[in-house]
This record gives sequence, C-alpha cells and structure tokens, in this order.
Amino acid sequence: MVRNDGIAGWFAARRTMFAIAAVIWMSFALIHCAQSYVLARATAREWTLAGGLVSSLPWWTSWLVLTPLIAFLAERYPFTTGRHWRSFGSHALFGAMVSLAQVVAVGAVFWYTVGRHAGVASSAVNQMQRYFGNFFLESIVTYAATAGVFIAIDFARAVRDESVERARLEARAAALESSVAQARLDALSMQMNPHFLFNTLSAISGLVAQDRRGEAREVIQRLGELLRQTLGAGSGPFTGVAREAALLDDYLYIQRIRFSDRLGVAVSIDDGSRDCLIPSMLLQPLVENAIRHGVEPLEGKGQVDVTVRRDNGAIRIRIADTGKGFALGPDGRPLREGIGIANTRERLEHIYGGAASLVLRNGDDGGAEVIVTLPAGEPGQRARSA
Repeated sequence: MVRNDGIAGWFAARRTMFAIAAVIWMSFALIHCAQSYVLARATAREWTLAGGLVSSLPWWTSWLVLTPLIAFLAERYPFTTGRHWRSFGSHALFGAMVSLAQVVAVGAVFWYTVGRHAGVASSAVNQMQRYFGNFFLESIVTYAATAGVFIAIDFARAVRDESVERARLEARAAALESSVAQARLDALSMQMNPHFLFNTLSAISGLVAQDRRGEAREVIQRLGELLRQTLGAGSGPFTGVAREAALLDDYLYIQRIRFSDRLGVAVSIDDGSRDCLIPSMLLQPLVENAIRHGVEPLEGKGQVDVTVRRDNGAIRIRIADTGKGFALGPDGRPLREGIGIANTRERLEHIYGGAASLVLRNGDDGGAEVIVTLPAGEPGQRARSA
C-alpha cells in the first residue's frame, strides 16, 4: 500500500521493479513489431516501421502505464494474509475493470491513428467493440499474469521476512538460554566457593555437636535442593516468582545458619506478583551480592530486605541491605558493578530490551539498594508449576 511518505515515496521504493517492468513491456512491443514484419513478408502485404510501431506500442505501453496500478492492487489485496477468497474476488473484479479500460483505450488510439483510414471499422465505437471481441480475454490474461508476478514477489518477501524473523527469534532464544546458563554458573560459583562450603559444613558440624540433628538434616537438604535448582534441573529461561522465592528461601536458611544472629532477612512478596513470570535465577544472585558486600563486612548485625510488588503492569523488585553502600563517582553512580550485577543487567537487556531496568543506589538511611523493574506480561499469565 502507499506509505505515509506519499505516492512519490511509494514509486521511489519500487523504481527498480518498475524499471525492469518497462524493459519487459518495451521488449514485448519490439517483438510484436518484428512479428508483424515477418507476417507481412509471409503474406506479401505492405509493411512500414511506423505502421508496425502504431500496431504494437499502444498495446504494450498501456500495460506499462497500468503496471503501478496492478502492483498497488497486488499489495492491497495480497494472498499472504489468509483471506484468499476476498483477494481472489477483488482481483477478478479489478482485473475485468482494468482490462476493459485497457481494451477501450487502445481501441480508441488505434482508431484515431490508423483504423479510420483502414476501412475495417465503421466508427470509433465499432473499433472498440472489435477490440473487445478480439482482445478482452487476452487483456484479462495479461492482467492476471502481471498481478501474479507481484503476488509471487509478495510471497517471496513474506517467506524471506518469516525466515529472518525466525532466525532472530532463534538467536534471541539462544541468547536467553545462554544468559540463564551463565546466571546458573555465576550462582553456582558463588555457592560452591570454599568459603561458602566451609562455613556451611562447619555450621552442620556445629549443629550435630549440639545434638541439633534435625536442623543439621534440614541444612543438608536445603543445600542439596539449592544446588539442584542452581544446576537448572527442569528449569527454563523463565520461572514464577513463587518458585524463585522458594529457591531464595533455601539459600537464606543456610545463610542464617552461617551468620547466626548477625543476619536478619525480611522477604515480602505480594499476592499479585506470585504467579508472574520472571527470568530464572534472578533473585538469588542479587541477594547473594547484598550479603557478601553489604552484611558480611559488618562487625555487627546486618539486614537484607527483599520486596517484590506488582504495580501498573510492572514487577518491581527491591533488594536493600544495611551495609556501607556503594562507592559513588562524581556523577552519583556506583564506581563499579560486580560480575553478578553486570550479568543480570545484560540478561535483562537480552530479554526485555529497554522495557526493563536495573538501578543501583544508596538508600536514604544508608546501605545499598538494587531496584529491578520488569514488564509483568499479559494479564492472567501464570507460571507453570515445577
């Protein structure tokens, strides 16, 4: 269809195609002229170049003039939208109208240039009637062939666009899978570092020595579940907020055992966000970052608050700690980001483009905050159960 930049822009976008059409139609005119010459020689009739051109040029030039109209009709009523009968009926109607107009116009041109002196037709109307009787079906076939070429081009363009879109989606899916795998590796590397395991095993040993075997078993089970989920057993690029919170709960249980009364944690998730989908392994690495850089360096007790809210079609995640906060540069932004934060930011860019954000800042009362805002997805979209 004609684009917003008008007819001139529409022609400009198709100038190569119309130039090729002009070459083809003029080639047909020359072939027609040569054909009339051969026929005249074979039948011993008089032939002149002017007469040959007059008999051939109007017919093929008319199709050259009509080509942009046929191209417009092919785009206006395509066969790639699934409404085949509507497109077929439209082309049948417009094909008959265009062919009738073409036959009448060429018949009139022939009458006023040659026909009225040739003694074949008795009047202009009679000449047009003769053209209609002899060439109307040929004109319809020509319209159909010309429209068919543009429809074939439209099909080829649709197939190409579909292939490009499929390749883009496959590349995006591969990037998402890669980002999920990287997030799991990052989380696993944090959890499997000797310091974490040593403290966790020491905590288990201490619980056993204190005859708190039930708690020791619980820590072992939580550690096993945490590692199983981190390795991605049965998990895809997205997971529900409720499932992500369950994974976070296993992690925080172990960290509470490790830090004893030095770590306080508050997790608040509203009911409206529990079934929403978010990227897998999103919360735990951010909380890990808050504990490692916010709470662990403190001599006394530290606090980590995790809040997940759904608000106006968006998921807002806030993770705050009571540590020393970020070291800020002259522009008020943190001087550096950890690997976990950088990877999370890159994942969000892969998944949501500019529709998601990750903001680092220092809290009004001290400490650091990480604010993540995500699109909530379609209303009623629910996470699949594990």
